[in-house]
Amino acid sequence: MRLSSLSAIFCVLFLGFFSEVNAACHHGGHDSIWEKTGQKYSECINKAEGVHPKIISCIRGEISRQDKIIENKTADAAKNLLTADLISSISKSKRVWEKYVRESCGLYGELGGQRSELLIENCVLKEVMWRGVFIDDLISEADL
Repeated sequence: MRLSSLSAIFCVLFLGFFSEVNAACHHGGHDSIWEKTGQKYSECINKAEGVHPKIISCIRGEISRQDKIIENKTADAAKNLLTADLISSISKSKRVWEKYVRESCGLYGELGGQRSELLIENCVLKEVMWRGVFIDDLISEADL
């Protein structure tokens, strides 16, 4: 089933903000990534009431929260002899990953306006969460 252009734009703009929209937008097993957002994020988005600067603030706050979760997990894993070298490699690869995210998510800037800013920030949030999933999986495999 294809979404109309308007529906597709709506999904992209609000992807991850509301679980109902998220479920309608995704088909392919990736719905769970948005479950990683916290209750505070959901509340923030609801309180933003569609006001652009408030929504951006909510997204950036969740990016910071997700980054902190990743930092804590990697710090804990660095204490483990089985994963210490792996964590060192993860830390080194972070710069490459950040460049990738800046360049790929930055493409939304070509669209211009507030919409592009929302798309960029949402893209960064999604990528941070996927990085967290990747690191979780990597650490789990190394711990086996």
